[in-house]
Amino acid sequence: MRTFGIVLAFLCCVAAQDAVVVTVNRDDVYQTMLGFGGAFTDSTGFNVVSLPSEAQEYFLRSYFAEEGNAYSIGRIPIAGADCSTRTYSYDDVEGDVDLVHWNLTYEDYDYKIPLILRAIELAPRPVKLFGSPWAPPAWMKTNGEFNGAGILIKEMWQPYANYLVKFVEAYEAEGVGLW
Repeated sequence: MRTFGIVLAFLCCVAAQDAVVVTVNRDDVYQTMLGFGGAFTDSTGFNVVSLPSEAQEYFLRSYFAEEGNAYSIGRIPIAGADCSTRTYSYDDVEGDVDLVHWNLTYEDYDYKIPLILRAIELAPRPVKLFGSPWAPPAWMKTNGEFNGAGILIKEMWQPYANYLVKFVEAYEAEGVGLW
């Protein structure tokens, strides 16, 4: 992956009041860019798959292909999040600390995984993917809700850690390796 630093100097032109000149000095390196990217949310997936196949391909190419933005980072919400049409976890069975009922949902199979796999195919370099939880299952929180001020119950720390590991393993089993 190409890393670079950019210093931008904005200089106002004397001749034109509203003109701005941007000078890029590639020799002055102040920080390294890991990459640019976006999120594979339920709502994005829902909208993309509702498009005709040609428009879906155009959308993904514009973000991930060399002729597009060539995004190299992708965030995957772990279960339901703020951009989901419903609140859900991968195990909504109260008290299932052994996670016997843990499973991916249709949102993963219909809206996330297929788009992620196509983005990986299109990308000119590896796409760094990471999972990001919105909330643990409601039954693991003090308030018993997905939202609100509840916090993870201390006795649920290990089951929740196992819950997150299951996410990584399930996505890897579908061909989506996480960074």
